[in-house]
Amino acid sequence: MGSESMLASSILLSALLAGLVATAVTVAIEKWGGLVGGLLGTVPSTIVPAAIGMYLAGGEDDLMLSMAVVPLGMLLNALFLGAWLVLPRWFSNASHPLLLTSIGALALWGVLGVTVWLLMNNTVVGTLLTEQELAAAGLILLVIIAVAFNWRPQPTPKGSEAVSKTVLFSRGMMAAVAIGIAVWLAGLGFPLLAGLASVF
Repeated sequence: MGSESMLASSILLSALLAGLVATAVTVAIEKWGGLVGGLLGTVPSTIVPAAIGMYLAGGEDDLMLSMAVVPLGMLLNALFLGAWLVLPRWFSNASHPLLLTSIGALALWGVLGVTVWLLMNNTVVGTLLTEQELAAAGLILLVIIAVAFNWRPQPTPKGSEAVSKTVLFSRGMMAAVAIGIAVWLAGLGFPLLAGLASVF
């Protein structure tokens, strides 16, 4: 019972902190524009409460494995955001372009996430690469994608309308749920899935 209540406490605390950080980042993007706000959003923020929770839930070895997959998870996020640059053009003449873009981007993330997890779970970790080598490979790929996406920077104006409280609450709740699920997965003994979920 003690371990179960410790896991529940870790999930709740990590989720709450992640939700607060995500809400603050949303406000920063509104106030300072996409460039500064986006930069602040990429600072290790929600991953800190996630890492603390995963350590408490799964221990040091599982935490190392979860953190090793984080750069690949961030790479998936970069490709997910890249889909938002491409898909709206494809669906510009559709009756529900926002819905189709959302579904398409989430489907891309899901397919890539499952692919990464299957590859790592069955072949990579402990066989071809150590956790550190996996993290380094993910970081190198992430840097390449980041440079490619930002080679010709696009305008990033400040928001012209205030972000509603509903949007702020939703953003915080979604981040809290993602981090809560990551810590829960770590507690169940799925560190690779926990690492991917922590950066969703």
